[in-house]
Amino acid sequence: MTGVDTRTLTRWLRERGTRPGLLFPPTMPLDEARANAGCVDMRREVYYRVAPSERITYGNGDLTILLIDVGCWVYEVR
Repeated sequence: MTGVDTRTLTRWLRERGTRPGLLFPPTMPLDEARANAGCVDMRREVYYRVAPSERITYGNGDLTILLIDVGCWVYEVR
C-alpha cells in the first residue's frame, strides 16, 4: 500500500471505528476480490500470523500480568 498517510488513517479509525474494506493487488478485478473476501477468517488468521509460538515470560517477580495485545494502549498512572 503506498500513498497513504497511515497516521491519519489510524486516527480516523480510532475516532470513527473500523470499517469493512478490501486490500487486493491492482491486477485483481474488484469482483474477484469481493468474492474471495469471505474466504479468510481475518481474526483467526491475524492471530496465528502474529502470535508467538511459545509463551514469553519476563522476570520472576510475585506479580503476574497477562497481556493479549490486540492493539493495546498502556497508560501510566501517576
